[in-house]
Amino acid sequence: MPLPKYQQKPESKGYHDLTDAIKPPDHLGRLLSLSRKFITQRPRAPIHHYNTFIARFKKDVRAKYLFHEDNSAPPRLHCRNDEFQPDPVSAPVEEALQHFQSDLFSNVTSKFASQPRATNLTKQQQQLLTAMSDHPTLMVIGSDKNLGQCVIERAKYEQLACEHLKDNETYQQITESEANDTLSDAASTFFEITNDARDEYNVKIRNTCFEESDEEHARRMVKKTSRHSQFCTLAKIHKNTNPAPTRPVAGAAGNPLFSMSKMLDSILQPLLKHLPTYCSNSNQVIHQVSSTVKQLK
Repeated sequence: MPLPKYQQKPESKGYHDLTDAIKPPDHLGRLLSLSRKFITQRPRAPIHHYNTFIARFKKDVRAKYLFHEDNSAPPRLHCRNDEFQPDPVSAPVEEALQHFQSDLFSNVTSKFASQPRATNLTKQQQQLLTAMSDHPTLMVIGSDKNLGQCVIERAKYEQLACEHLKDNETYQQITESEANDTLSDAASTFFEITNDARDEYNVKIRNTCFEESDEEHARRMVKKTSRHSQFCTLAKIHKNTNPAPTRPVAGAAGNPLFSMSKMLDSILQPLLKHLPTYCSNSNQVIHQVSSTVKQLK
């Protein structure tokens, strides 16, 4: 390496530039170099967030009041339905909700009035955040192994993502009717599994068993209005190749079968303790290893 290279002060952009022709905004690293745990603080919470919270809170309270006398044995599992809007309940409950809404609104407005607008971003960082949020051709993606943020052209990113999705050995494109049939079959299979576990093995599962005539309740657990699995790609910066390869990631949180997964997890958790390979914590592992070593000696 030439001598001037050693004498130069090392510089870091704060991000990985994967662009080819379009130059990212100047000083973008001052925004993207912030820690992944950094949480931006709004100058002031929008009022529509407050209204959304109040509407959801009232719905949850009314729904709990509506089903609180359900004495089914075992207790039935009630799934959230976004389209269901319970009617107003008893007068004392409605009056308490109204007082809570008034007190919360007065406290929120008084807090906003007494405190000035504040944010933990500098003016330049706010401008960069706005510029990248509305940028038509550039986007920010993550990197594999948490090696920092990357800036890439949107068209280039979509091309790399399509290369993964075109792999017929891993992904399969289906129609809407095929997706609905798959969800219906999954609901039926899940209903059969839970009833077989209860009847054949006499498994008592609190808040999870269905009645024999309640198959429709199992089908409602498949939320057709839930979001689909989110597909994205992470840049493999550590490969040191141009262009950098990408790793596909499919996030399944909140997908139509997410509720079933959580329910099956609650059913299987009590059975884990009976497995010979089960370890509750690291202390148990250390104890078992120490016992094995003593036996070998």
